[in-house]
Amino acid sequence: GSVALTTGGFALGGGSRSVLDARRRIVVEASIGGVSDERETRFSGPEGVAIPSKYAYLLLVPTRAGIEQRLFARQVEDDVRPFVRLALGPTLALSRPYFADCNANRRYDRRADCNGDGTVAPGEGEEVLGLGKSLARMHPLLGLGGTATVGAHLGRSRRGLQTVSAAVRLDYVPDGVQLLEPDVRGRQRWFLTPEVALGLRLF
Repeated sequence: GSVALTTGGFALGGGSRSVLDARRRIVVEASIGGVSDERETRFSGPEGVAIPSKYAYLLLVPTRAGIEQRLFARQVEDDVRPFVRLALGPTLALSRPYFADCNANRRYDRRADCNGDGTVAPGEGEEVLGLGKSLARMHPLLGLGGTATVGAHLGRSRRGLQTVSAAVRLDYVPDGVQLLEPDVRGRQRWFLTPEVALGLRLF
């Protein structure tokens, strides 16, 4: 398994490897992690945490298959094994709403006529959804992408820290995802995610 630090927070992953020869492996891997727009800013106040202009959360679940090539096999001892890896595959995008858009204007309104009686009562407005309610409205989308990785496998032990790596992942979702309110930014189809990862051998 692996733990990665990305621009959207943390991502968790895992995979398997099959040896082709002394220097190459076939790699199959999958991960899950959040994605956020670079314009997002969180504010804390009396009413809790708010993210101005946010429209939806996004989780990306890429599955990749590719080739890993060991580098400098003759010059570097087996305790440190540098490599490069290129992989391609499908991406599942899971979008869930940030708020309940009761007036369907695609904008978060702290004050809104959500019960349809023609008036806005004190305290009446759109609800920022908690995790449970937001997950119940999750919408899946299918895309594809690729990952380029450089790193090194460390040590010969079958347990503990095994790999350190840096990667750039590019995912494309044809239908697009509305991360921010539409009047701030349109639907996003391309997601570029740099990440730094630590790989652990769990068994």
